[in-house]
Amino acid sequence: TEKSHKFVLKNEGKVPLKYKLKGTSCSCTVSDMEANKIYEVPVGEQGEVELTWNPKAVEPEFSKTADIYTNDCENKVITLLVKGTVQELLSINPVGGWTMHNVERSKPETRTAELYSAVLDEFKLSSVDTSNENVKASFEPISPEELKAMGAKSGYRVTMTLNPKELKHGDIDERITVHTDVEGANEVPFSVKGNFLGPITGLPYRPEGVNTKDMKWRPELLHTDLGQFPADKGGEGWYKIVVAEMPEGETFKVDQIESSLEFVSADVKPLPAPPKSTRQYFLVTFKVQPGTPPGTYQRKKSAKVVLRTNHPLAEEIKFYVEFIAI
Repeated sequence: TEKSHKFVLKNEGKVPLKYKLKGTSCSCTVSDMEANKIYEVPVGEQGEVELTWNPKAVEPEFSKTADIYTNDCENKVITLLVKGTVQELLSINPVGGWTMHNVERSKPETRTAELYSAVLDEFKLSSVDTSNENVKASFEPISPEELKAMGAKSGYRVTMTLNPKELKHGDIDERITVHTDVEGANEVPFSVKGNFLGPITGLPYRPEGVNTKDMKWRPELLHTDLGQFPADKGGEGWYKIVVAEMPEGETFKVDQIESSLEFVSADVKPLPAPPKSTRQYFLVTFKVQPGTPPGTYQRKKSAKVVLRTNHPLAEEIKFYVEFIAI
């Protein structure tokens, strides 16, 4: 946003004060003085120099200058200085929106965020839209006491409620859009991201007597790293999965297993369930065949193993398997 300030040059000497522009610190700062023109202030009077600046980005420490030549023997060059901070018109806390992990399907998740301004004395919100009917949002003004503590002049608290019960298994990727009267920021997006592992929960599995110290698991992503092993011998890895919310009387089944790498396979076998548990337990075993081409199978080159199931809320379960074959 463009800002300006008028500096006053008062002539307290005994002869007319003469001055002209030397230059400014950058192209984003301009003076109302004409280049190479000499200005004059009679004795006892004052002149004005208006400095205008238009910062292009957020700056925690903003400092711009304009230098002026004068005929004052003690102040041959006067530096006009503008200091401060350049802040966003509107800020969000947490930045961007919300990220949630291990969301339970059985209960709604509620989160709040602040949309505020350290620059504007006031602004208005007109409405809020959501990308999914299972995401609800509302807003209310933040109290003056809270704004003061935040170092803000105006703001609203946005409340988001996610109903995960009707969402498909996998990643949560929704959006809330808040509509404001702020020019250049009429639509402010909030992301709603995360994941929930119910009805399928992945757990690391370490078979008794097997050295798994080089293996790694990221259950929230159903990801495993088998580590490094000889290509001619192959390798193995495991995940225990806990299945919930199956229709009453039905047993979880895997109808089809697909792998993005032909030398990586998987099988699924039932495990005993704890006493009184209403959930079903299974062991997923990943096998890298002996004679696998040597290479680093990580990130985009990792194996994507997909289980296609009879679960109404998890018809497709994706695992990511990384390894290095030497």
